[in-house]
Amino acid sequence: SDYTDSSNYTYLNVRDAASSNSYSLRLGICTDGTIASYPVLSTLLCKDYVVERGTSGIWTYRKWYSGIAECWGQVSLGDISLTTNMTTGVCSNSTYAAKSVTLPSGLFTSVKYANSNVKSNGYTSTQVSSYDTENITYRVWSSYSCTPTSVVVMLEVKGTWK
Repeated sequence: SDYTDSSNYTYLNVRDAASSNSYSLRLGICTDGTIASYPVLSTLLCKDYVVERGTSGIWTYRKWYSGIAECWGQVSLGDISLTTNMTTGVCSNSTYAAKSVTLPSGLFTSVKYANSNVKSNGYTSTQVSSYDTENITYRVWSSYSCTPTSVVVMLEVKGTWK
């Protein structure tokens, strides 16, 4: 039967006529006044689902029921000078040889994977040089001396939250 709990959510029990499966829907009022429904996933045959999502600074993040956490974001660098020969075939400068970005606070208990990519009008490359549960550090370089414009570094991090 339908009921309302102490959190002001209304639960409706729904039966799928085609499969004869029963589901509970949780209804809630969104901040904009609209009504949203969420399946109560413990009643579904679903192995994993998002339990929290949001934004923090440059980051968009998701926490999954299974314990997986992931975030992705972009850093706009604008026009950058990659004119210092760091080693044979690698031009960068001290600012972009190791640039660190703070991850969303408390999101990760461990980090298993981090990746970076770069968008620019030149032949530029990027790589993740280090990461932990609080920061990701990346490098930007080119194989020749140049000053690319409108440089954007895209970052992705995956790990666990529980």
